[in-house]
Amino acid sequence: MEIGLIHLTDLHLESKTDIANKIKSLCSVTNNELSTAGKRYLVISGDLVNQGKAEEYAKAKEIFQNISEKCNIDNLIMVPGNHDCNFDLNNQIRKNIISNIDYDTIGNDDSVIKQATEVQKDFWDFYSEFNEKPDNYLAYKIVDSFNGINISFICFNTSWMSSKNEKVGSLFFPTKIIENLGDSTDISISVFHHPLNWFSPNKTTNNRNEFQAYLDRISNLKLIGHEHENKSISRTDLDTNINVLEFSGEIFNKNSDSHSGFQIFKIKPKEDKILLKKYFWNDDLYINDNHEREISIQKTSNRKLNIKKHFLDKLDDIEIPLHIEKRQISLSQVYVYPDLEERKEDFNELDSYIDSRQLLENTKFSKVILDGDSQIGKTSLLSILFKEFYKLGHYPFLLNGEDINITSIDELIRKHFHEIYDNNSQLDRYLQIENNKKVILIDDFYRNKLNGERLKQFIEEISNKYAKIIIVTDSSVELSAEVQSVFNDYDKLTIKPLGYIKTDELITNYFECKSDFSTLGEQAKLSKIKSSFNQVRSLLGDKILPSYPVFILSLLRTLDEATFSLNETSYGYCYESLLYFAFKSKAKLEENQLSYYLSFIEQLAFDLFKTNRTFFDDTYLCYFYEEYKKNHFIDDFCTLEKILLDSYVLKKYDNTYQFGYKYIYYFLAAKHIAGLINTEEGKKIIKGLFDKLYLEENANILVFVTHHTKDNDFIEKSVIKAMEPFECIEPITLKKDCKYYSLISGLAEDIKKEILKADISPSKKRKEDLGEVDNNYQKLNDNDFTENDVVRPYITAFKAIDIVSQIIKNRVGYLKKDDLVTYINEIYLTGFRMIGAIGETYNNAKDEILNDLVNSIIDDIEKRAKNREYLMAEPIDRSVIEKKVYRFFEIINLQICLSIFSKLVESAGIDDCKVREIYSKVANNINTPAAQLVTFSIRSYYYGVSVKEIKDHAEKFYNNPVALKILKARVISYVYNNHLAYKTKQQISEILGLQLRPIQR
Repeated sequence: MEIGLIHLTDLHLESKTDIANKIKSLCSVTNNELSTAGKRYLVISGDLVNQGKAEEYAKAKEIFQNISEKCNIDNLIMVPGNHDCNFDLNNQIRKNIISNIDYDTIGNDDSVIKQATEVQKDFWDFYSEFNEKPDNYLAYKIVDSFNGINISFICFNTSWMSSKNEKVGSLFFPTKIIENLGDSTDISISVFHHPLNWFSPNKTTNNRNEFQAYLDRISNLKLIGHEHENKSISRTDLDTNINVLEFSGEIFNKNSDSHSGFQIFKIKPKEDKILLKKYFWNDDLYINDNHEREISIQKTSNRKLNIKKHFLDKLDDIEIPLHIEKRQISLSQVYVYPDLEERKEDFNELDSYIDSRQLLENTKFSKVILDGDSQIGKTSLLSILFKEFYKLGHYPFLLNGEDINITSIDELIRKHFHEIYDNNSQLDRYLQIENNKKVILIDDFYRNKLNGERLKQFIEEISNKYAKIIIVTDSSVELSAEVQSVFNDYDKLTIKPLGYIKTDELITNYFECKSDFSTLGEQAKLSKIKSSFNQVRSLLGDKILPSYPVFILSLLRTLDEATFSLNETSYGYCYESLLYFAFKSKAKLEENQLSYYLSFIEQLAFDLFKTNRTFFDDTYLCYFYEEYKKNHFIDDFCTLEKILLDSYVLKKYDNTYQFGYKYIYYFLAAKHIAGLINTEEGKKIIKGLFDKLYLEENANILVFVTHHTKDNDFIEKSVIKAMEPFECIEPITLKKDCKYYSLISGLAEDIKKEILKADISPSKKRKEDLGEVDNNYQKLNDNDFTENDVVRPYITAFKAIDIVSQIIKNRVGYLKKDDLVTYINEIYLTGFRMIGAIGETYNNAKDEILNDLVNSIIDDIEKRAKNREYLMAEPIDRSVIEKKVYRFFEIINLQICLSIFSKLVESAGIDDCKVREIYSKVANNINTPAAQLVTFSIRSYYYGVSVKEIKDHAEKFYNNPVALKILKARVISYVYNNHLAYKTKQQISEILGLQLRPIQR
């Protein structure tokens, strides 16, 4: 015999509510579905009424009595939601109490809780019409039995501290002060209104995790409301090893009938399973989604072996001291799965990227050897994989290469079993588990203690005993040919630095750990993430600092903890903080020793710069050390070398040293040069760097010099150098008489009406845009164009723009407004001259290029026709091909223009509302459509634009189809990347003549 359960939520009843048609259909479904149920329970997980008032509860009483009678309900189970609170009773005392609720403010008596639940007075009066009032309004239990099966409903009043306009992450539930409501009942069902993400992770103890752990411990099933989403979730709790089932319900009563729904559960205790059906309102009755779900109830752990909690906690440790609001953040709170590059044996086949989650899900990757650079996150990936494999029902085992000193894997398991699993007596049980349930993960494999032949034996043994093997090594360590032969049937994968999407995801995870972030609106959240993303990307530069999670999180922490805005020497401070962290955290260097080492590596970097070295050997380092020691205090050479290597400031391969990361070398060399900037030696160095600005090293050192100096002469030289490559070229204007205008005007004459979609999600659009950037970067080759005389001037101009950009961003607080206008003005004009130069080059060779390409296409068509690859229905029309080729070059020229505009937006834009007026002045000074479009793009990206600004620009460009087309593209991008009201989108579409596609429901 089965037990029936009807789950309703969020009815929002009012005194005049009429849902007779829904009640009739609900009862018909219930009586049909639960015809064989020995017991029937009606469970309402909150928001029975709309405003918590007595007259609404009178209507609720009438409706629930009707349902109970027609559906033969045995028990009515209900909890209050936030709408069940009468906020007319919300006095100042209650407001003060709930504004900063915690265990300390609740105290030892029930006075705070009594005052806080006063707004639910009418709910509890209504409750008493069906059940006896509980002694404790916070949590109470209803126990029943049927055919020897004990079932308990554990009810939690999560809305006890609700308020109007409450925010996600703001609630608190004091689990420590309620009695343990879990007992030995056969089935335990928790009922509450607010999903767990509504509870604060930012109290003294993480209340969200605390409440979740409590619920997981005492219940097999959770029934939830509030968010009006019909969801079913099954997960395994790693600490309790209990399979937890969570069901949130669809809103039952809604003016828009399309989203009304409920759930029917048929619980079969003898079989330990539940049958679930979901019903949705369709026209005039509830219909099933044609799918009955069968779910297993696991009342106790089905695990024969449990992981030690201490070991799981250790896996969740993060390698950097990452504190938010005095709480150490764990790895699982911020973790982002990196991409992996699959290396192909066939050199003609391109390497492909996969998400490292596929190591869990994809059966293809059963045996994997995974490499990656130091600090890229190899150990973190293994830690996360270990926990996830365990959740999926596997039995993982984690070893370090240093542990591998014998060939027998069983002996190694025996030696280390007690470190990972509870109850050492279960070792034999582990060894006898089926191979397809066992996973072995080996970190730092290159540290193993076995020679070639014995290592081969070890690999062969684990390959026979484990169905899933993931071995991690370091990119800098090459395995011997003898050992590599054993890995022939292994997939070879490389961990990649985080791309744009993954970086954005990591930054989002970081901010979601902060208590105030959850209280922000969607646009404010998006702006915060975008601003931090731009700061981090600027600091990472173009491969100056690899986008490893450890560096990104360190930068976020530094930016968060810094007491300045991101100007002045703040970028320099961020890089210096990374060096401090490397020495103190990695090499365990004492604070009072830092200055000695920073001085040494600064001198070393400058000497490498002067001698034009990237790599150096023991002889050079020893000589430099001895010379340095003559005039400075420093540790002995062995200690020095160990600290520099442990901190990754230096790395050493095959007796050859180099700086661990480019940023260290650039930062330190630039710091020394900045100290010499007013000397003859310094001026000579700066001139030499500017003379070959197209070289990556020179450009990057000059960018870093901007972090160390306020020298005005240096700034002036940067501006002059930025103008130099194309100073004789006329900057484009995009006026109708502009030469470049004619190269793209044909595209603007397209009369097709552009579409503005009203239902684009800004978050999804941002992800799509970042994904496109990732895809483009993955396709790029690291070609060196510096020796190409044609390309070199463009590289020089781009690098000069970067330098001026860093100057204005670092010194915006020091520069006069007029100087700032001048520098940004020159950035604009340099970009416009670059576009003009490209247009001039194209114009000079246009006829020849077009003629050659058209001839080539015609020759190809004729050749294929001759080879009978396809039949030609008509003779070739040269004019049709010419028209298409010309259109193709129009598109290319427009893309070049827009790409350089984007570079100007990135370089000249400053994320600080105080300076927004500067861009209008620059646009007015230059007074061309091109300048006005760049200024509009900067303002829309960094500050937002009003409907009036859009209208003003549309009127300004009314007779300029090219400028108007670019404006439309920029505005569409702005709309898609920001949370705007539908009315605003309507106004924008009318102004620009766009076809607004309504929200799809």
